[in-house]
Amino acid sequence: MKKSILSIIIITFIVTNLQALIVLNDIVPAFSEGERNNIEAFVVEGSIHFLKGNSQAYLLLMEHEQLAKQAFTPVAALDYLEKSLTEFEAARGEYQKAFETAERAGYATDNIAKLKAFNYQAFASTRNLGAEEMNKVKSFFASGDILGAYNENLKNLDRIIVLLKKIQIELVKGNTPSLADSRLLLQQLTRAALFGNYCTLTATTIFQ
Repeated sequence: MKKSILSIIIITFIVTNLQALIVLNDIVPAFSEGERNNIEAFVVEGSIHFLKGNSQAYLLLMEHEQLAKQAFTPVAALDYLEKSLTEFEAARGEYQKAFETAERAGYATDNIAKLKAFNYQAFASTRNLGAEEMNKVKSFFASGDILGAYNENLKNLDRIIVLLKKIQIELVKGNTPSLADSRLLLQQLTRAALFGNYCTLTATTIFQ
């Protein structure tokens, strides 16, 4: 029996909410004090657009899931997709501003030392965090490369945007997106959300 995409969406939503549903926030102590508020402001705006983009993308996936009981409605799906794409592109713009501002600011040496000294394995085990995304977070944080983490977030958004544009071509033609593309979209949404969320959980613990 095929796994239900909608069931996975619901599980992902619940798990992410339990973990805080905050994306890429509270990492700014890694940077020099002068620009911290500006960096965080860009991240907050980016995260708002990111979460809105996710909500519309989930509605798009729900249209595909409903194929099991009713005809696909490409007009509604296209509307969800275009709204999602607009939000993800806006999110990317804000995160790019955060990256550029952080790059100018430079690192706060004392807090970078805290990142390098943290026990990531014990933290992940205690919080029961997924190994794949947590290992990515560790690779950036443990080396003091927070700009690298910001850049990874941008790459995650780029992958989502590219895939949405691919699906958009099919919807404009009145076609149903492939099941493979819908499944991949769900995976990319989940990975991006968890990476940003794990960054926040980890940084909040380190800098509290």
